[in-house]
Amino acid sequence: MNDVAKKIKVIVDLGLRPSLRQAGFRKGGTHFSKIDQEALEIINVQSSQWNNASSGRFTLNVGVHFAAVARMLLGTDPMPAIPKEYYCLIRRRVGMLLPRENDHWWVVTTDTDAESLAAELSSAWRDYISPWLEKFKTIAGAARELEKDNGMYSWTAAAARLVLGEREKAIRLVETAIEFLRTNGDFAHPANAALTEKRVSEIRLWAAAHGLTGTTKT
Repeated sequence: MNDVAKKIKVIVDLGLRPSLRQAGFRKGGTHFSKIDQEALEIINVQSSQWNNASSGRFTLNVGVHFAAVARMLLGTDPMPAIPKEYYCLIRRRVGMLLPRENDHWWVVTTDTDAESLAAELSSAWRDYISPWLEKFKTIAGAARELEKDNGMYSWTAAAARLVLGEREKAIRLVETAIEFLRTNGDFAHPANAALTEKRVSEIRLWAAAHGLTGTTKT
């Protein structure tokens, strides 16, 4: 472990780990996780692959997972026994939770004031990450939040509503997911037409397999 990698570890240990420990998180490698009501919450510390001995960057990835929703959506729950953020159903980079809503990396050099950057990390947890996680403690709460994402998470929200036994809402959300794929700029681009139609077909097959009628619009 070089000097910058050691300093990143010190910053995380000073600025993030105590707060997460107090909140009930357990550490597994670069991931911190805990069960809060129905949710599995995970925070990952990601260092840049371009870090070197004199300078580097790191960011945080935040995720929330619901085993029952994963099984409804995927047929199985892929989350391993030692939880990993990249298996979560709902994921955000910390920068998207900060006021500017842009990707954010903390820069670390051998001259970085570890205590100052640790304080900034602690503030990010207290002011932005923790409040965001509060919205996703239950499947019902998660469904409400997912439905605000302009279609991006509508398929996941449909699975959540189905777990809750709310079939009519699930049907509407399936159609919202398909509409999003058909109209969103990236997905609707002609270059992505084949991939988009494949995803639409997957959603329709999933809806049919779960008896969600009313999802046959072209």
